[in-house]
Amino acid sequence: MTDQDRQEEDQVARVGKELRDGDWLANARNRSQRRKSAWNLLLPLFGLPLLVAFIALLLRLGQIMQTAFHPHETHPIIALAL
Repeated sequence: MTDQDRQEEDQVARVGKELRDGDWLANARNRSQRRKSAWNLLLPLFGLPLLVAFIALLLRLGQIMQTAFHPHETHPIIALAL
C-alpha cells in the first residue's frame, strides 16, 4: 500500500470519526479559516461566469432538442433567440 493510499484511508477514517463525534462542522470551519488566500478572490471572478455560461449552454441545448423533436411548436422566447 502506498503512502497516498494510506493517507486517503486515514482521511476517510478521520472524517468518519469526526461525523460520529459530532465535531465535523467545527473542524471544517477551522480548516476553512486556515485556507484563506488571495487566490480565493479569483474563484468568483472565474467561477460565476463559467456557471452562467454552462447554464446558458444547457438551456440552448434544450432549445435545440425541443426544436428537433417538435419543430412546429416554437415558444415565443425561443423564437426571439433564434
